[in-house]
Amino acid sequence: MLTFSILTWIEAFFANVESSMRLRQRDATLQVIQLVKAAGKNQTFSDFSDSIVHQSHYMDKGLFKEPRDIAFALSTDGAQLTLKKQSNTWIVIIQLLSMPGDSRYKSDAYWIPLATPGPNAPGDIESFLWPVFADLAKASEGIWMWDAAKSSYFVL
Repeated sequence: MLTFSILTWIEAFFANVESSMRLRQRDATLQVIQLVKAAGKNQTFSDFSDSIVHQSHYMDKGLFKEPRDIAFALSTDGAQLTLKKQSNTWIVIIQLLSMPGDSRYKSDAYWIPLATPGPNAPGDIESFLWPVFADLAKASEGIWMWDAAKSSYFVL
């Protein structure tokens, strides 16, 4: 099985000025929504930044307090790679929810960290996800990264 590090991908995003600024969109959107609510306007939004889950993470659990914190979604699904259906491969996809809404669903906001080999479906998908979970465990301790937009190092 071939895997690619999520942390290396995020590090590459922060090393580029343009993509580093785009990763802060979640925080900027949340600030605008809070200003609109503070002005007394009851607007309904459907972006990640205004979702009930994100609000719970932010208010109740204290997550995403830093503008450079990363929010992402992990999805997995099986795929038949041949017409004869003799191959079953599972693909893991990571989507950066911190990206702006207009690019969050485009290819540069997606990453495929691994695809399981066929021809059979994996018996235990969690065993294939171990490298992804190892990256996330490492990230939970904090990782030094270079932020090209601010020309400084920070702990992610």
